[in-house]
Amino acid sequence: MTDAISLRVLLLAAWAAAANLWLERHVGVGLTDPLSLLGLTSAATVLSYVLDWSLQAEQQERLQALFRGRIRRLIRYLLATPVLVVLYLIGGMAAVTVSAITVIPPTDGQKMAVGVFAAGEGAARASVDMEAGSGPRRLLMATNPFGSDFRISASGFVARTVTLYPLVGLTIDPARDLDPLPTVLFRPTIDARVSLKGGGRLLVFKVTHDGCLFLGRAGADGKAPAFMVGIRRVVPPNLPAIWNLQLTAAQTDDSTRAETILAWTAPTSVAIDSPPSPGDELYAVVRTRADKDKATARLTVGQEPFQDILMSDDLDVVAACKEPT
Repeated sequence: MTDAISLRVLLLAAWAAAANLWLERHVGVGLTDPLSLLGLTSAATVLSYVLDWSLQAEQQERLQALFRGRIRRLIRYLLATPVLVVLYLIGGMAAVTVSAITVIPPTDGQKMAVGVFAAGEGAARASVDMEAGSGPRRLLMATNPFGSDFRISASGFVARTVTLYPLVGLTIDPARDLDPLPTVLFRPTIDARVSLKGGGRLLVFKVTHDGCLFLGRAGADGKAPAFMVGIRRVVPPNLPAIWNLQLTAAQTDDSTRAETILAWTAPTSVAIDSPPSPGDELYAVVRTRADKDKATARLTVGQEPFQDILMSDDLDVVAACKEPT
């Protein structure tokens, strides 16, 4: 009989320990959490002092006997075989069907929006806005014993598909685990810059199997600079020296060369709904005020964070790419 009780006590203790570990990993709370322990011990200490102060010795003994009796009945109830079976069944089902994706916030910068999408679904299963320097956020997701695929989307980064397994969960640090969204710098030619100064504009399209998707337009605002598509980034300091070599090779005079390089280092951002991702095919065209094409560029976006594109006077016209009215 004693051996049977000891076995049941061990089974109950193992279940409680496993449940505590699961709660720590997937919910972020547990008995080893300092705040939780502080709350429990403080409450117990205050209650003990209150009872000692307010009750007489005989009343304290009766209360202790009542308390011990209820604790004894609770332990007997928890050690009953049906209760242990139910606890293990419920705990096992929860452990293999629910898991958490822990997202690490940015250390600096602006607020980051994170979304978790099930494979093949367009609506987010969970989303959260994270402030720089805030604590990690745990997103509980339904999974299965063999793992479930989810797509993690974070503002400023390329979305990534991950597999979430039960028990262990998954930790995502966007700065470490996700690739930054690329930035594309379009540099109009000198002739195109003249057209931009005269009221022209740059048009950007995404080329797909179904045709062209208009992304956005931008004017020169009298400066005729370069145009930046995607995440706003500082122009790498090595590029102006390369541009100087390109313009020198094209036999550009000193004044025009200096003016052009200064313009290219102060790009105008093209407002678009969603930044381009690696693998997207972009088509950009400088169009004059009289709707004549002056320079074009067509490229497949790569993995590099900053991509420098010099537009060409050899017009690559994509018939399906039409500017919306």
